[in-house]
Amino acid sequence: MDSLPPIPTPVSQRWREFRIRVLPLLFFVLIAFGATILWKEVAVPPMTGVGFVETNSAIVSAPLPGFVAQLNIKRFQQVKAGDQICQLVLQDPKVLESELAVVRAEIELVRIGMAPIVNLERAQLDYYKLRLDLMKERADQATQVISLRQEEDNFKRAQELFKEHIIAENVYENSKTKVELLQTSINERSNLLERLQGDLKKFELPEFGHQSNNPIQASIAVEEAKLRRIEAAQSPRALLAPIDGMVSFVYRNSGESLVAGEPVIMISAVQTEQIVAYVRQPLVFQPKIGMGVHVRSRTPHRETGAATVVQVGAQMEPYNTAMLPIPATHPIEWGLPVLVSLPQGLRLVPGELVDIVIDPK
Repeated sequence: MDSLPPIPTPVSQRWREFRIRVLPLLFFVLIAFGATILWKEVAVPPMTGVGFVETNSAIVSAPLPGFVAQLNIKRFQQVKAGDQICQLVLQDPKVLESELAVVRAEIELVRIGMAPIVNLERAQLDYYKLRLDLMKERADQATQVISLRQEEDNFKRAQELFKEHIIAENVYENSKTKVELLQTSINERSNLLERLQGDLKKFELPEFGHQSNNPIQASIAVEEAKLRRIEAAQSPRALLAPIDGMVSFVYRNSGESLVAGEPVIMISAVQTEQIVAYVRQPLVFQPKIGMGVHVRSRTPHRETGAATVVQVGAQMEPYNTAMLPIPATHPIEWGLPVLVSLPQGLRLVPGELVDIVIDPK
């Protein structure tokens, strides 16, 4: 009997046996291979943290005690480094006038005390007389400068009141005339002071044969020192803005008194260059300078930018848990501070809270 040909196995049957015997093994090998690759590439997971865009601010303080004058800065006003914030009047003009009156009286006393030795020390007395005349004119000049400042303030107020039709024109013109007269007198006395100083330099003082004029010379030196102090105190000290930014707070207004070191205004920079972040515990790995960072804002669209680690802190530091996306029940948490560069193209406001993800690769 002839043998029959083998019955061919259907393709469906072969596919079914392949799926049962081969595919599970093939999938197992592929999954094992993928797991190995993933384990090598991303065995260390990224480390997350929170941070804020660093805020830069500067406080303009009074270097010496005095009064605030000409403060024209308002809150939220933009300023530039070097702009004048205000002027600091170091001493009350009335006190300066009283001190100048005392100096003038003492100068007259010295002049009277020189009378008994006029015939003996004519040349020396002429020299001292010229110095006393110069000092007297300087004292009068300082007095008129103080009066001019007061009249200028009165004229400014009168000008504003005249524009608002509160005072009459003759009152306004009278105030303006006082300012002009004082300014003219100060200019003329300045010319006189220059001439007296020139004469004093040309004066040749003969050699002293005895020490009879030493008390007078010492008295004149004391009065000159007093005049220099008053002249320095009468000049207002200008306070300047140290940085570019916006006035965030005004502590004092014009006319208020200050002690040395007391703040006048605070200026906040409108731009920043870095982010201060805190990496929460436990640390999966040690952050290092140059590591990549993904910075994510907390806006509705959650914009993200790439940055790098600029510096790593030396120890754990406390930070407020209000910075966390979901604040914790305890107010303080400890984390490692990390300085992160500002991502390019990501618009962040100084003081804004952000989330960070540090990539160990």
